[in-house]
Parts: sequence; structure tokens; C-alpha cells
Amino acid sequence: MKRFQYRFLCCLLAISCFPSYGQELEDLIIPVQGADLAAIEKSSEFSLRRKLYFAKESRIVKINDALLYTKQKFKVSLPGNIVVFAEPITIEEAPFGIITWRGILVPSDSARFEIARQSGKPVTEKFYRQVFGFLATITEWDRSNLTGAVRPVMYRPVSVSFDRPLPNAVDANTEWSDFEPNAFRTVSAKITIPAINKTFRIESLEDNMPYHLLYEENEVRYSVRRFDGPIDESTPEGKRDKERQLAYEAFLRKLEKEENERKAAAENNE
Repeated sequence: MKRFQYRFLCCLLAISCFPSYGQELEDLIIPVQGADLAAIEKSSEFSLRRKLYFAKESRIVKINDALLYTKQKFKVSLPGNIVVFAEPITIEEAPFGIITWRGILVPSDSARFEIARQSGKPVTEKFYRQVFGFLATITEWDRSNLTGAVRPVMYRPVSVSFDRPLPNAVDANTEWSDFEPNAFRTVSAKITIPAINKTFRIESLEDNMPYHLLYEENEVRYSVRRFDGPIDESTPEGKRDKERQLAYEAFLRKLEKEENERKAAAENNE
């Protein structure tokens, strides 16, 4: 009973001690529904499944990326009905269409209540400024009006707008007139809420740009992305990591087999 009363008090403190943010703020997340969603899920089935391996809860969305170019606050609607408000700290522009947005997140009333309920700690203003983080990188893309091919702005042919060769330049022989410059942007973002041990990510769908997958990270499965080099299996941690790596590799082999079978069946039906 006392534990319940303590958690309830934490929730009340979480709601009472924060500055108020209007719900009228623009949302970074634009839902995708209906026929559009069904079409994307069908055309991106295998690439989507590769990403969903690392996800707990997820949704396909579009990103209101114009908000990341301004210093205004905005809303972010996350899976699990968690709504937070983003405050920019720095917006850094690098060459060739790369923007890095860094900021903090202010939880909404409902999010503060949920975080306090799950963590059992009062979410004070000082507390959230220490544990909430939001880092996003925006990449600008050109798109061919003839073929639909895309390329990052950084890979434009040197002759178009730069006086010196670019490292890793591609498409050097492609006619610039075929491409619409800055046709769209993609966003890669990481949003952390350590108070309840949650990390959310935004990643573009490679074969359905500029749509994105917004998901809550499965921390166990996502750990395989952090492996760098051989795994030392002499320790319990190393054996655990090796098991995770082998499980992921088995998943990829199975997915590749299904994808090849699907392609072969489609070719036979033509």
C-alpha cells in the first residue's frame, strides 16, 4: 500500500512541477494510414522486416522535417502513447546537405505521469533535463525525374556546383538535368528516455523514401548492431553476444531465402 501511495505521489509531482506546453505545437511525426500504408508495407516487405527485427512497437510515418531546421519547439508523438515536446539546443549544418539537430525533450502531462508510474521516481524539471536526449541527422536527396533513382546531395557530380573533387563521389557520368535537386529529406534520429529504459529510433525506408519507420528499440536485439570485430566467447557475456549474433544471422538467411523465392515466383508468372 505504501509503495502504491509513493508512486501515486511521484505522478502528482511529475505533473505539477513542469512548465506547460501547448498541445497546438506542430508534430514532427505525420501518421501514414489506409491505402498508402498498405502499399508501403507490401512494397517494402523485406526491408521493413529487417528493421522490425530490432523493434518492439513501431509505425510507418512521414517526418515533418522542416521543424528540424528552425529553433522553434515542436511535439513528438512516440509509440506507446508517449507525447514529448522537443526544445532545440544546437542546429549544425555540415557541407553537402547534412544537418544535425540536438535538443532535449519535455514530457507532456500524460508522458510524465507514465514515466513516474514506471520508474517510481518523481520526474522533476532537473531530472528530465538530465535523462532526456534527442539527436537527429537530416540528409537531403536528389531524385531523377526519368528513372526515380536517388542520390544524397553529397554525391552530386562535381561539375554541377563544386570546384573540387568530392570524396566518394558517384554518378559522375549522370546528366544533372535528369535530377530534381533537394527533392526530399530523410531523418535518422535517436530519442532516449533512460528513466523508463526506453530508446526510440527513426530510420528511413530505403526503398520507399521519404517514408520512415518510428520504433521503440528492442535493446537485446539491437545490441548486435554494436558488435565490432570478433566476439570473445570465453566469457558469459561473450557467449551471450555470440548467441545473439548467430540468431540475427539465421534470421537474415531465412529472410533472404524468402525474398529470393518471392522474386523467382514473380519472374515465373511473367
